[in-house]
Amino acid sequence: MERNRSNGLSLSPFSGNTVASSPVIPSSGGIGSRDALEKAGLASAAEFGEFGLDGTVPRLRALCLLAMYPGIYQAAGEDSEMGGNFSDHRPCSWYLDSLNVDIEDIWELVRQAAMLETEAESYWEDEDVDDESLYELAAELVGNETDAIFVALVDHHGGRTELFVSLWNSRKPSDEDEPLDDILNSVRPGDGKLEVWAYVEEGMTGW
Repeated sequence: MERNRSNGLSLSPFSGNTVASSPVIPSSGGIGSRDALEKAGLASAAEFGEFGLDGTVPRLRALCLLAMYPGIYQAAGEDSEMGGNFSDHRPCSWYLDSLNVDIEDIWELVRQAAMLETEAESYWEDEDVDDESLYELAAELVGNETDAIFVALVDHHGGRTELFVSLWNSRKPSDEDEPLDDILNSVRPGDGKLEVWAYVEEGMTGW
């Protein structure tokens, strides 16, 4: 198997397709993630239907979202107000298996993304492919979704500041939400707020 870098094909075209609610898109701590992705047209993937991947692509987007959210805890650090809630991510293959993403579909997806050079017509006919490499390529595709999902979250919340406030409030029950002004005007040493702000400013990348 020869591995190519992605040619820029995204799983997240803002194409205006009809959006259907997807049960695999998580709510992620009450920050409106499902609504955000549905509004942006990322909760469905009808454009991949001819390849039989219209159910697979939303699951990869869900996996990206699930990785982006706990990144706030990693950014804040264990001793911050958000500490104690972050644990290291499991391997990508574990999450893909949990979301019932078949290895055959991963093979087809990375082939459609021009990340795999093969003359085989299916995973089962490809004698040169190995599952570990396919999972690595799938993880790369998942990471490629970060920018589009971040844009969707920012748009849903009305700006980066509002997204930051929602993420910061997600550490507590919704009935204990702090007002925006209180959050922005009170920064205590070691509370992790500046680190979470930086994580949002950087596009919630690096998870």
